[in-house]
Amino acid sequence: MRNVFFFCVAVLLTAGPVAAQFSDAPTTAKDVLTLRAIPRNISVIPGETFYVAMEIRIADGWVYYSPVPGEEAQKVGIPPAQIDVQTDSMRVGEIRWPMDFLKPGDVGFPAVWSYKKKAVIYVSLSVPADAAAGERTITLQPRGQICGAGGCVNIQGLIGDANFAATTKIAVGNESKRSPAWEEDQSLEEGLANAKTVEQLRELHKKVTTVESQAESGIEEKDSSRGFFVAVGIALLAGLALNIMPCVLPVIPIRILSIVELAGRSRRRFVTMGLAFAAGMMLFFVGIAAINVVLKLVWSVGFDINEGFQYPIVVVTLAMIVVAMAANLFGVFNVIVPSKVAGLETNVQSHAAGHVKSVFMGFMMAVLATPCSFAFLATALAYAQTATLLKGTVVILAIGLGMSVPHAVLAAFPSLVNRLPKPGRWMELFKQSSGFVLLLVAVWLFSGLRDGGSSYPYWKIAWAVVFVFCLWMWSSWVRYDAPMRKKLLVRGIAVVLAFGSGLWMLRPPSQPLIEPVKFSVAEIDEARAEGKTVLVKFTANLCLKCKQQDYYVYNTPKVADAIRRLGVVYMKGDVSRADQPAAIWMHEHGYGSGIPMTIIFPPKGEPYPPMRSELTIDMLIEALQKATENER
Repeated sequence: MRNVFFFCVAVLLTAGPVAAQFSDAPTTAKDVLTLRAIPRNISVIPGETFYVAMEIRIADGWVYYSPVPGEEAQKVGIPPAQIDVQTDSMRVGEIRWPMDFLKPGDVGFPAVWSYKKKAVIYVSLSVPADAAAGERTITLQPRGQICGAGGCVNIQGLIGDANFAATTKIAVGNESKRSPAWEEDQSLEEGLANAKTVEQLRELHKKVTTVESQAESGIEEKDSSRGFFVAVGIALLAGLALNIMPCVLPVIPIRILSIVELAGRSRRRFVTMGLAFAAGMMLFFVGIAAINVVLKLVWSVGFDINEGFQYPIVVVTLAMIVVAMAANLFGVFNVIVPSKVAGLETNVQSHAAGHVKSVFMGFMMAVLATPCSFAFLATALAYAQTATLLKGTVVILAIGLGMSVPHAVLAAFPSLVNRLPKPGRWMELFKQSSGFVLLLVAVWLFSGLRDGGSSYPYWKIAWAVVFVFCLWMWSSWVRYDAPMRKKLLVRGIAVVLAFGSGLWMLRPPSQPLIEPVKFSVAEIDEARAEGKTVLVKFTANLCLKCKQQDYYVYNTPKVADAIRRLGVVYMKGDVSRADQPAAIWMHEHGYGSGIPMTIIFPPKGEPYPPMRSELTIDMLIEALQKATENER
């Protein structure tokens, strides 16, 4: 109960920023949406049917929910998008919508089909056969809900937002004339060709949902679970590593002695006092987890790391944060606990006793270790923001568990303190070595900024980091007066590591067995018109699963032979940046930013359901043969 109490206190202390964030929410949709009505014709004749496109531009960080937001979304009260139409005696026909994308859910909120940045809706209008000549006014008003970091806003359409509309005029006469705006902007015509009715959207959602659920219940779920357990394992090791940092290891014997003194001669109290001390340390990490919860609530939903990596500013920011964490481990700057905070321990311990005192000692142990644990905690918090709420919280708490459990064991068996490694310079060397690992992570992040080029230059930079590490090993790991045997061992390892990593990292990249062409919607249509099957591999520079799939599936003799033998057009859809054609296509067709993803376009009919991490050589070849043989 004590942990729950402190967790609630932490949330309440950070609730102010949340309230401030939502208090700034816009009061009308005008702050977020920009509307424009673009008729396909500037003049029509009586009896003619034409379209009016309503372009909705959506502010960054906001989404406009779809006319088919999803069953779970509608259960929690999310209204479907609609278009209210006012015309002068013209009949309203079907309304066609662009393909939406599935916005992931989090924090008890369901996934919702949505639009972001821009959506163009097409309204069909018919002029009565007996219509008199003259100018007609057409007013289009959206209805539904928009949501973003600042909260949610309902758009009431004709019910309440009479001034929020897109208006245009069209002439009815004896001549039908196309609009220059449609002639100049070919994307309007292409958008109309790809637009869907509400029923068609609903059917497409079912297909995507079926494929996604199959993937989640199979290999993809196992792969995701494996990645999560790896993250938890790394977090536990990081927590254990914190105990050998210069801020922690030297004071462990003193803390254990204090616990033993509190326990007196009771063997049972050795155990309970140790558990209380560990609980106090965990309390600190519960506070970090609470900060993660609040940050997620502020941003409404979890941060999609695949989508974030599509923006260079995000990649650069993350890389620079990692570099800053490395600098912290190198001792370039230090995070210092304020003296008033450090002094709390003395004040509280003078008034506390027993298990309460042990809990507070553990809490202060974690607080005072912050100068050494800062880089680890910042990295864990960054990971937690990219994961689901539950997984991110578990990873943060795993660090606390890794750090606190040894203290509980030592308190229960105080004689083990004598077996702890002696504090020394090796602790600082371990801390600085972790900084080089973070520099390698920063190089990997910067490699994502390349525009389709080879990653080989970044492998050279990464080896330069390893080489500097080896030089540092050579000069700093052994003193001038160290025994010759120790010098030969350490410097020999440095030489082997430098040359061994160089042979691996500086090796020129091998050419793929079959080279894909760049993604192009026009070339896909052209190839299909010629009766060819098109295979599109959606990938990105920073996608490690994509590299793994390349190695084990695409760059294999069996797949390369099948692509050549069947005459398949093999394309690479690079989605490393949000403005690349493949990334735009994925969002427009409701696939979001989830990669790796493979889609096969047969010569005729709809594209096959996407294949993601579950893709195997046999699955790919079988699908290619099916698509090709159906045409023959």
